[in-house]
Amino acid sequence: MNSVQKQPEDIPSACGKVILLGEHAVVYGTPALACGLPGAVRLRMVRSRENGLRVSVPAWDFRHSVGTHSMVGEALRVLTDALPCFSSFDLVFDADLPMGAGLGSSAALSVACVRTINALMKQGLDDEEVRDLAHRMEKVFHGTPSGLDDTLATFGGLCLFRRDGAWSDHDPEGEVLTHQARRLKHSGLRLVIAESGVPKSTKKMVANVRSFAKRHPGIAQATWTEITDLVSCSVKAIQQQDWPSLAEAMKRNQEILCELNLGVAQFKTMTDVAYEAGAMAAKLTGSGGGGCMVMLAPKKEEHVAEALTQAGFPAWTITLAPQEPGETLSTPNRACP
Repeated sequence: MNSVQKQPEDIPSACGKVILLGEHAVVYGTPALACGLPGAVRLRMVRSRENGLRVSVPAWDFRHSVGTHSMVGEALRVLTDALPCFSSFDLVFDADLPMGAGLGSSAALSVACVRTINALMKQGLDDEEVRDLAHRMEKVFHGTPSGLDDTLATFGGLCLFRRDGAWSDHDPEGEVLTHQARRLKHSGLRLVIAESGVPKSTKKMVANVRSFAKRHPGIAQATWTEITDLVSCSVKAIQQQDWPSLAEAMKRNQEILCELNLGVAQFKTMTDVAYEAGAMAAKLTGSGGGGCMVMLAPKKEEHVAEALTQAGFPAWTITLAPQEPGETLSTPNRACP
């Protein structure tokens, strides 16, 4: 079987995601501020095969085919059923983010698969259609996904996301990606991401927050309102490169998440290491209960990443170059260990 050679600019890829502020609260109508992790999953090789679609990701040590009894196999079935006259391929992807750590790995793989098949079969899908099909695949993995992960996987950039699409007059303007998401202009952003090594428990953490909201509706509403204000302040801070203000918002959001019992002991250790190395802020990203943390450490990103890695928490930096809505994204500084 011969592999299909592709030029770098033609390689289908998809972004991961990191939530800067607003996780969990986004379920209750608040906006979430998130950014794409560029080139997180990208095509390495295509081979023809005789029977159906097979997908491999060596970095994640897995290989799945349509029809296998797995969520990946079921998601691939959604893809093949959606496209008529489907040909058989063996797709191999590179991945620069860990699997199952809250960084949107399943959405990135779904979008990368759709884009690859779209290119190979000349389906002519635009980004909105790619995202829609990837969202249907995401339902296999997450049941009722919000759409945040597949939106960031498709479009990347710095995005403001409202699950219910109920935009307020106070929300910043930006490029409309979907009814749920706007991509925002920004003046540049650099972050450190680190793995806790603790498997996240999204279902459990979501249930914890739901229980809190039912038991204390007044406190919960005040909490969501505060997070909305923190998100608004953070957008302005990023656009003005006001890192102290962004740091304060991230730190307060982290305090709220800890009050909601979403932390683990490793987060405290990671935070201590990051601050000692010069970070201005550190917070969990995603569901909590494990997974990853994101750190703000202007001009000290490499030092913080190295300190965390040496402490046993694999870390890396990402850079979003100054961007107008619709412009091309930059790539990560280095791959996730």
